[in-house]
Amino acid sequence: MNCREIDELGEAYALGALDPGEAARVESHLKECLACRKRIDEYLEIVTLLPYATQAVVPLNAPEPLKAKILQAIATRAESVKEHRRAWWKAPVWVPALAATSAIFLVALGLLFYHYQNTVTQLTQRVEEMEHGIGIALTCQEATHLPGAPERPAQYASSWGRICTQPDSEMAVILVADTPAAPSDSEYHVWFKTASAFTDAGVVYVSTGGKGWLVTHKPGAFDAVMVTLETKGVQSDRPSGTILIAKDYR
Repeated sequence: MNCREIDELGEAYALGALDPGEAARVESHLKECLACRKRIDEYLEIVTLLPYATQAVVPLNAPEPLKAKILQAIATRAESVKEHRRAWWKAPVWVPALAATSAIFLVALGLLFYHYQNTVTQLTQRVEEMEHGIGIALTCQEATHLPGAPERPAQYASSWGRICTQPDSEMAVILVADTPAAPSDSEYHVWFKTASAFTDAGVVYVSTGGKGWLVTHKPGAFDAVMVTLETKGVQSDRPSGTILIAKDYR
């Protein structure tokens, strides 16, 4: 490992984010290179301050369990760094870049809390959609059976579905039953077909019991609805996989 690579991996090493092999390579180089050792020590010094600096981002109102977990992880790493640094230097090193580097770590921690809050918001929205979907499913005024496609593979011979809608709602609930869980490299997609295009309504996650459901927005008017098996991670503007369940309204 050379000095340029140390520059690239230094922050990750200080935070304990490298795998054991990479960390060992970094330490091997540091034993021979005083300049890199001084630079890494600057990062390690900041890590020892993180337990104190973390309080600066607490106003983001993270839940106490999450806050405690993050502080514990930071404190553990900081203590580990203190022990590690004693093997290098007899006295702590305070560097001019301390304030700037502290700001970087604080921003990183702030982004962590920001991401957590965004995740909570997304989950809340998802729960609200599911509650709305349950309401549609329980009081469904327009329920349509979705039969299996004529040429579906044998393992999907019993697969079927149902679409539930309400006249005054833009939402729809698609239920899938008697369908095996998707292979690890694939996923089930629901499609609406209109006169001019297909709309990918989302992914149906089928449990080991063979059942799954999706709460989604539906087009104002559609000619067909179908469930297909698509390759995971491949985006398309129309179905490209095997059609398993389909209903043509025309």
